[in-house]
Amino acid sequence: LFTSLSVSDTNAIPTLLARLPIFVPIPARCQRNMLDKDLAFAFETPFGRGRRFGPPVTIEDEDVLFAMLQLSGRRLIGQGSKLAVPLNDSSWLNDERGNLTVQVMIATVGQINKELGINDSGLNYKATIESIRRLAHVSIELETRKKDLYLGESWDGQTIRLVDIQWRAYEEDGLIFAQFSPLMVKWLREQATFHNWKMRRQISSANGRALYRFLCTQGNYYKKELEYIADVIHWHGDRSRLRPRMEAVLKQLRDQFDWCDFVIHGTGRSEPFVLEFSRRRKN
Repeated sequence: LFTSLSVSDTNAIPTLLARLPIFVPIPARCQRNMLDKDLAFAFETPFGRGRRFGPPVTIEDEDVLFAMLQLSGRRLIGQGSKLAVPLNDSSWLNDERGNLTVQVMIATVGQINKELGINDSGLNYKATIESIRRLAHVSIELETRKKDLYLGESWDGQTIRLVDIQWRAYEEDGLIFAQFSPLMVKWLREQATFHNWKMRRQISSANGRALYRFLCTQGNYYKKELEYIADVIHWHGDRSRLRPRMEAVLKQLRDQFDWCDFVIHGTGRSEPFVLEFSRRRKN
């Protein structure tokens, strides 16, 4: 029924997804007060605007999503109605034969936890299952700005599901099937950012992992105000301590991983703090 292809680089993540505040370093309990009348988490960035529907998800849930991407070793090409999780026709994502391409993962919860670098305790098993259930209900309403020579500026939008998940949970372990959407595959093939998964796992704070993910999308040189970066990634916590806390993450990336060089300019009073960042290696 399908053509099956191996995935050559599992360290790829979609650039747009890495730039948008879908998974934020804000605890789920604090996000509830940030939802709109439709119980959606709204965001607006230079890269697009939209809303996230479903349960509040955090950087820890993004860790689980990225772990599943690491374990997804195959892409399947076939008719949407015959996929393991059947999909409706999406003509603009179909190839010339009318086929869709998805990326799939079959793994146990234990394998996912091993990829996350955590042990197989009952608490970790429960937390990963709960995260997988949340991910299964997340969808994104995304709009991107478009300029027309005659009509001016407009916004094109659509609703996106990142991944469809099925699971069979037992008392001590569970089997998980994840099917990443054709749009996710398109992003991975055409607009991917590469990150070092082992490096990310060693960054202890949610703010730090969000900062690393964002900087991965910014090329080899980047310069911007700290407050702007904090707003884009939804940095959580006391902003009066923003410089030393962001600096601590950057020092770890520089000194422990030899990943970057950086300087923070400004006083924070008459002149805002500005990060000047350069990358030593790609991921």
